[in-house]
Amino acid sequence: MGRRVDGHSRRLYFVIGFLVLLTVAVPLQAFNVGDISFYVTNDFLYQYNQLTYNNKENQFYESLTLFANYKKWSVGLTLRGNNFFKQSPNMTLEDPQLDVFRKYVQYSSKHLKITVGDFYSLLGRGMVLSVLKNEDILRERTILGGDVRYNRGRLDLRVLGGRVKDETENQEWTVAGGEINLEYVKHHRIGFHFSYIDDIDTRRQLGKRLTTSISLKGSQLFKNISYYTEVALLDYQDTDALVFTDNGYGIYSNVTYSKSHVTCFLEFKRYKDFNNEMNNPPAADREDEIASIRDTTGLRFYFQYAFFEPDITLFFNAARYEEHGDTGNHFYGGVNIEDLMDRLNLSLSYGVRDIHYRIKRWDGHLIYQFTDRWSSEIIFKDKHYRDGSFIFKEIDYNFQVSYSPFISVFFLHQYSHNRIANLNYFFSGGIKVYLPGGTVVELSGGTIRGGQICSGGQCFVAPPFKGVKCFILHTFK
Repeated sequence: MGRRVDGHSRRLYFVIGFLVLLTVAVPLQAFNVGDISFYVTNDFLYQYNQLTYNNKENQFYESLTLFANYKKWSVGLTLRGNNFFKQSPNMTLEDPQLDVFRKYVQYSSKHLKITVGDFYSLLGRGMVLSVLKNEDILRERTILGGDVRYNRGRLDLRVLGGRVKDETENQEWTVAGGEINLEYVKHHRIGFHFSYIDDIDTRRQLGKRLTTSISLKGSQLFKNISYYTEVALLDYQDTDALVFTDNGYGIYSNVTYSKSHVTCFLEFKRYKDFNNEMNNPPAADREDEIASIRDTTGLRFYFQYAFFEPDITLFFNAARYEEHGDTGNHFYGGVNIEDLMDRLNLSLSYGVRDIHYRIKRWDGHLIYQFTDRWSSEIIFKDKHYRDGSFIFKEIDYNFQVSYSPFISVFFLHQYSHNRIANLNYFFSGGIKVYLPGGTVVELSGGTIRGGQICSGGQCFVAPPFKGVKCFILHTFK
């Protein structure tokens, strides 16, 4: 016997069905009424996931977002219905839920911007506070509260406060922060930044902590040089917190030289016990590499030379890092080619990161335009290393053929030396159709390996997937 669907669930299923029907069947358009303008998007994901822990394989995630503007005012509202979280797809909720996921009201004038509701925040370079959306790693946190920004002449002020929930709603923090930036000389600024964080319901229970920093940045120094440096301190206020750690600090600096064909920069970082759970300082490394902020020091030099005709860029990176007592190098280089013969885009790189153990990786991406409509795309990744007796090796081949702007067909083959979900080889594929009126429908299925995905120094471990997915996106425009 199947599980009985209660009245609440039936109402939720009705709402979800109505929103999907609205997406695919109603030619609603963005429109203006006098000074008021509306913009609506709707996306729906259904997946039949055979790897759920609780044998509830039918999963859905529906999101309907409305934006409206009236003169200096704007509002946003997102309604969400779901029975799983994208960050933990192998666990289906016992009962589907319907909630107001995101909402805000904003006032903007020439010098003042006030936001009440959900908003993103980056103070400085993320040393003291970084609450941003990162689609690559499914990071979708916001601050629910208030944000005031004031800009006049050479002075920028910002003050904010509110609460932050994690994506699966099982952790929550109180957050306050602000910054002041002053242009003391043309093209050169000094900044003061701070954040205050306290736990409401978290796993680590670090207690109250205050993070402060000072920054200097400038451009057009000797015409071709720009720079940025920031020094921060992390001070834990509660010595009787559940997990008490020593106070930490962070130092980051870069200098960039750019002239004609040549661009190069030098980056330095030093982070010691510098995790306040809401900060994400610069990685000073590739954006798709994991970055430690517990105990790391690094110095990186990056150089690129660009040919203008044809558009070819050669690049090389050399870095030296120390992480948790281990020291090593990270070298990589490659080439980017754009619009060669108005048909070919190509990027290819190879690197070796040898700190705790030697990691080797190849990355390749090719797009070839056969005609104005027909094109093909190939993505290749190969990453492998050995740590004692443990061997890691993963290879991806992604192939896609497109007939623009109507349809794309794609295929993904993945390999893992270590068995995942009792598999070494993974095969998946699908089709994406672009319908008139701003609708995109994607159908896919098969097995996907999952694994660690990094972006901006942050990482997310995606679980494997086996099943079928249907995704529908409609923009009312």
